[in-house]
Amino acid sequence: DKELPFNEPVEITIIYTGEDAANYDEDALTMTITVTRVCNHTGETEVKDAKKATCAVDGYTGDTYCKDCGTKIATGTKIAKTTNHVWDGGVVTKQPTSTEKGEKTYTCKVCKATKKEVISVLGIPKKGAVVKSDKATYKVTKSDLKNGTVAYVGPLDKKATKVKIPATVKIDGVTFKVTSIEKNAFKNNKKVKTVTIGKNVTTIGDNAFYKCTALTKISIPSKVKTIGKNAFYGCKKMTSATIGKNVSKIGAKAFYGCSKLKTLKIKTTKLTAKKIGSKAFSKTPKSMKVTIPKKKFKTYKSMLIKKGVNKKAKFKKG
Repeated sequence: DKELPFNEPVEITIIYTGEDAANYDEDALTMTITVTRVCNHTGETEVKDAKKATCAVDGYTGDTYCKDCGTKIATGTKIAKTTNHVWDGGVVTKQPTSTEKGEKTYTCKVCKATKKEVISVLGIPKKGAVVKSDKATYKVTKSDLKNGTVAYVGPLDKKATKVKIPATVKIDGVTFKVTSIEKNAFKNNKKVKTVTIGKNVTTIGDNAFYKCTALTKISIPSKVKTIGKNAFYGCKKMTSATIGKNVSKIGAKAFYGCSKLKTLKIKTTKLTAKKIGSKAFSKTPKSMKVTIPKKKFKTYKSMLIKKGVNKKAKFKKG
């Protein structure tokens, strides 16, 4: 009474049970049969082996099968690769500058194809723009492709003990002259011990090195014309200072409180009493050695004492 499955081979045994069964040597026969049922495939169907097309491989619509009998009733077709890539966020492979275009490269996440995108030139930084470059921060004072200038605003590493203010700096592919040290550039910096000032600097701003208590010496290069007020105020460890040959103005209290200043060498002949601010050299040591130009010796000695140099300081001709 067992129901046989359709379209599957089944092994069966037939047993003869007639009254004369004993007259036969064998009363059973074993054979394999398959019961076939005709299906018109009008019922539900399903799709198998379908595959979505991508930019890397072809797709396939899939084969259609009859759910009733499992027979494949339709063969699928190929779907051509798509042209729709899945791009990543891109990587800048060439940085743009003020004069040259840059490039950004995108990579498909699926097929690894690439495409490139042009990045527009940055343009020259405008006057007043504050930018970071070459271990320091700068402010653009003149925006020009060939004759641009910047002020040194301060070092990026606030713990640096040695600092070099360069003669020039490259910003976005354009070279700028460093012509000034911005006011407050190193104000209250307790770490910097030595500072080298670049040859193109003409101005040292107010409070530029105010209370740089670790600074040991300073040499002001020949192009500097102006030293701002309080520029080196309270640099208590400074032992040596050289003022370049073109300085024509020293602000009030510029070297005030440099209590360990052993030697002060003045190369310039362009100073006048009106161009040196009040107390510019007050609170400097009595034993300080001051070297001044030979042809300005008498004038400068009197003038410097009025501006704070102690009367007992040792003056000599340079």
